[in-house]
Amino acid sequence: MYETGVGVEQDLVAAYMWYYLAAQQDFIEFGGPALEGLASQMDPQQVREAILMAKNFAFKEPVR
Repeated sequence: MYETGVGVEQDLVAAYMWYYLAAQQDFIEFGGPALEGLASQMDPQQVREAILMAKNFAFKEPVR
């Protein structure tokens, strides 16, 4: 969704964050080649920002 901008404004950083989180949960289709393909469209700072966002998101309190 964020990768292509379907239904939302395109945001590669947000797309990478969600792919990264999915890959951490063993959703294989979002790891490896998918992350690499997305990263090839981004600069290194954007990739670092997306990973930091993912790590911050993962450590928040669960929604109740």
